Amino acid sequence: MNSLTGAWCNFTGWNANTFAIFNENLFFGDNTGNVNVAYTGRTDYNSPIVADMKCAFNFFEAPGRLKNMTMVKPYIISDGYFTPTFNVNVDFQDISPTAPVVTAAPAGGLWDTAIWDSSLWNGGYNVSALWQNVNALGTALAVRMKVNYGGSSNSGIGTLGGFDVGIFDTTVFDGTGVTIPGTGIPNVQVLGFEAIIQPGGPV
Repeated sequence: MNSLTGAWCNFTGWNANTFAIFNENLFFGDNTGNVNVAYTGRTDYNSPIVADMKCAFNFFEAPGRLKNMTMVKPYIISDGYFTPTFNVNVDFQDISPTAPVVTAAPAGGLWDTAIWDSSLWNGGYNVSALWQNVNALGTALAVRMKVNYGGSSNSGIGTLGGFDVGIFDTTVFDGTGVTIPGTGIPNVQVLGFEAIIQPGGPV
């Protein structure tokens, strides 16, 4: 349950048979006899964690009319550089995003690249609100976005390392700036979308 909104959700695809709390951490036993700790790190074992969101389909107060969505502006706050994929589903389709979203890079220098005493330290959160071109024609439209955490070409977050783990001169150390408190996991928040829609005639 989301403690802020009270909304419930389902967790699927977990190889888990039993759960327990120990030292304020969530553990679970899998089908092969292993004990695993949940909500730790940036990967699911060695697989990337995929965040996939789709807004509810909207008729935009005109169920019987065609609409042409031409541009969408996602409002995103993050503490690191990432490149989500993005599209608009039409008339209750379920199509996975493929087009990359243009996002602003976080302010501040990168380790072993920035010039000492000249470059700025990473300032924490990065706000991205850039218009994206889309071409969605239908009566009901839904914005969809997907982000991979850990080991994905779609996310710069997956390439970041930590001290005593990453390879010096190769890994970006401490590149994520602020993380979710107590987890060390980068934070990405999608605040909303703004869209330009051209109304058409009745279907």
